[in-house]
Amino acid sequence: NKVALITGSAQGIGFEIAKAFYEKGTFVVLTDMNEGKVKEAASSLGENAIGLKCDVTNEEEIKASIAITIKHFGKID
Repeated sequence: NKVALITGSAQGIGFEIAKAFYEKGTFVVLTDMNEGKVKEAASSLGENAIGLKCDVTNEEEIKASIAITIKHFGKID
């Protein structure tokens, strides 16, 4: 399966993009600055989606999100 990491995906267009990928069988990692909302959004999709807090202006949070994605799913496509 493909693995997608999608930023700003707790709601709105980002969430709809994540949902579209998920419905096509892609494992998805949703990221957003709002940890509660992004975890809830990922949970609403299913078991092959995870939600992570990530501020894309913070290099350490970006690196952590990538590392967690690779640890969880083995890769990023």
